[in-house]
Amino acid sequence: MLARYARVLDADVVALQEVDGADAARLVFPDHEFCFTTRKHVQNTGFAIRRGLAFRCGPDLMPLSLGDSLRRGAELTLFPGERNELRLLSVHLKSGCSTKPLSAPDKACSELARQVPQLEAWIDQRARAGQPFVVLGDFNRDLLAEQRRGFPANAKDSVWAAIDDADPPEADLRNAGEGEPFRNCAPGQGYRGYIDNIVLSRTLAAEVMPKSFSRVTYSAADARHAKLSDHCPAAVRLRLQGH
Repeated sequence: MLARYARVLDADVVALQEVDGADAARLVFPDHEFCFTTRKHVQNTGFAIRRGLAFRCGPDLMPLSLGDSLRRGAELTLFPGERNELRLLSVHLKSGCSTKPLSAPDKACSELARQVPQLEAWIDQRARAGQPFVVLGDFNRDLLAEQRRGFPANAKDSVWAAIDDADPPEADLRNAGEGEPFRNCAPGQGYRGYIDNIVLSRTLAAEVMPKSFSRVTYSAADARHAKLSDHCPAAVRLRLQGH
């Protein structure tokens, strides 16, 4: 059933979370190749890449895991060595602090707050090198809610304020879901905002095709019968010169 929804998605590159490795992912994406973190756990992050695309798997982003107590980041380079080389990072951040300030007296928020500088360091490293990049996956955080008026706009409380500081300039970020209506993955779910996000660097934000943001949702019958996840794909299309 998930393979059928993957065909509807029809994506060249898919960031994956909560998958133990390529053998499982291949059941859903038979025409893709894979990069996955190597944590000895059923919850790994990674990528499915359509066969024929030039790519290179990167090292696990270990600092994001806080000593392997949480999920590592998975890094992918598309078109390595070419003019249009770009870097992607698949993340699955700490759950339980989707809308509260990071400084809230809460264990989940405290752990997420410790992950944020590690994520920002990866972003700033790419930005200083002038490399276009995307961070995508399960942030377990409603980044769009943070951008709305009324949320503390400081790095101590806000993931978005910490990472979207335009310093270096390539770190002037765009959330692909900005301005888009929220859709639950299946009828009957009561969520109010996206915690799965696609965050693009300044250069790649300019390559987003207008009105290309989409979300593949599940039918009520499929969700009930197969006990499908409360997460479902969010997608965006980029126009990359030469590809």
